[in-house]
Amino acid sequence: MFSITDIWKMIDMIKVNQVLFIGTQLGLTYVSDYDKILLQSMGIDPDDDTLWGGISDIERAYYFGVMAQTLGGNKSYKVTPSKFDKWFGDELAKPQSTTRKAGLQLLKNRAYTDLSGLGNKITNKFSQRILTASTAEQAKIRKQIKKKSIEAYEKGKSKQWLASELRAITEDWARDFSRMADYILQEAYGFGRAQQILEDYGPDAKVYKQTFPGVCKHCEKNYGSPGKKPVIFEIDDLIANGNNIGRKDQLPVVGPAHPWARSILHVVPPNSVWDDSVKDFVVKRNKRGVKRTSKVKITITP
Repeated sequence: MFSITDIWKMIDMIKVNQVLFIGTQLGLTYVSDYDKILLQSMGIDPDDDTLWGGISDIERAYYFGVMAQTLGGNKSYKVTPSKFDKWFGDELAKPQSTTRKAGLQLLKNRAYTDLSGLGNKITNKFSQRILTASTAEQAKIRKQIKKKSIEAYEKGKSKQWLASELRAITEDWARDFSRMADYILQEAYGFGRAQQILEDYGPDAKVYKQTFPGVCKHCEKNYGSPGKKPVIFEIDDLIANGNNIGRKDQLPVVGPAHPWARSILHVVPPNSVWDDSVKDFVVKRNKRGVKRTSKVKITITP
């Protein structure tokens, strides 16, 4: 039988992966002193800059959203990684507005809460499974863990690798983190677009979410059908709705409505109307004045 001490040791190994995941997604500032001590106990140097990859993934996704909105339309699809890196470096060299920095900070804080909640769920499920497993099941898990531990020792594998293998033995939670990472980065991209819309058009800006073929019934209800006139919102209303994590009934939001959702936030151009023939908003022409019927005579004098 596994003792409580055995279970806590295994949980600590799983937590190492969670700490590394949060650190790379959000940045080192979201790794607590306790987390650093935990990493050190596993032979990992938390002060190693190469461990965290510099700028966090969520920050890059956020600024890619800013750039995409600045370019307009779907032009960002043609941007190469090297061009984005150049633009990103130039952008970070400029003084950032208070609202832009506040928007990114809010996004990171919410992502940290979501990721921490998922981590707690994983460790609770793990300990519950071990505690409620039959003697035969525990013996099987113990045998698998022993096998992986020997493999890690003989092949010089890291403790992070062993923790990852342990997680796979007990249950495949990597899928949950992958889904959460994708969701968070898509949300960061959406909030980057929203931030640029706020800066360009103000808090009363009208926006919509572009949906695509295969859209789920919830997103179609909230945002509209692909190729049809979309539902229009004020940008502040979407921001106020937060995200749909832990929500039974989905609300229209800036980011993805749910994991793997792929609707894109766009601004409704001022003085525009929906045109079914082009399936987009087009700017109305100014019709003021009198239509000329005669030819214009131009006289050039020396």
